[in-house]
Amino acid sequence: MSVAVARLVGIAGLSVVASTGSALLRCLPWVPDLRAVERGVRQHDELRATAGVTLDELLALIDEGAVVVDARPASAFDERHLAAPQTFVINVPAAEFDARLPQLRDFEGCRFVLYCSSEGCDSSAEVYAAMVNVGFDSADLFIYFPGWEGIVEAGLETVE
Repeated sequence: MSVAVARLVGIAGLSVVASTGSALLRCLPWVPDLRAVERGVRQHDELRATAGVTLDELLALIDEGAVVVDARPASAFDERHLAAPQTFVINVPAAEFDARLPQLRDFEGCRFVLYCSSEGCDSSAEVYAAMVNVGFDSADLFIYFPGWEGIVEAGLETVE
C-alpha cells in the first residue's frame, strides 16, 4: 500500500472517530444548564413559600376536612399511607395524574393537602402544578414538603 493511500485511510478513520465522538459528546449532559437549575430552585422556593405547610398546619387542614393527596407511587401508598379518618386520603401519583383526574374532580371545590416521599421529592409539586393547570384553585392547594418521611418522623397514624 502506498504512503498516500495509507494517509487517506488514516484520515478517513480519524474523521469517523471524530464525528462519532462529537455526536456522543452532544448527547451527554456534561454541563448542566445553570439557568434552568436556578429557575427550578427559584420556583421550588416560591412554591414552598406560597403553598408549603408545617406539621401543625397539615393537621389543622386535615381536621378541617381537606382532602389528602398522597403523590407517591401506588405501590408505596398501598404498602402504607397516612390515616385520616375525618377526611379522604387518595393516591394520585404524578405519573398517573391524567388517569386519576376524575377522582380529583369528585372533590372539586375542596381544599387539598399534598405530600410525597420526602423533602427531595418533586411529585407533590408536579401534582400541584397539574391540578392548577386543569383549573383547581391554587388558594385551595397546600403541600407538606417533609412528605412521608415527615409523617413517619412525627409519629402520625398510618394505615396499610
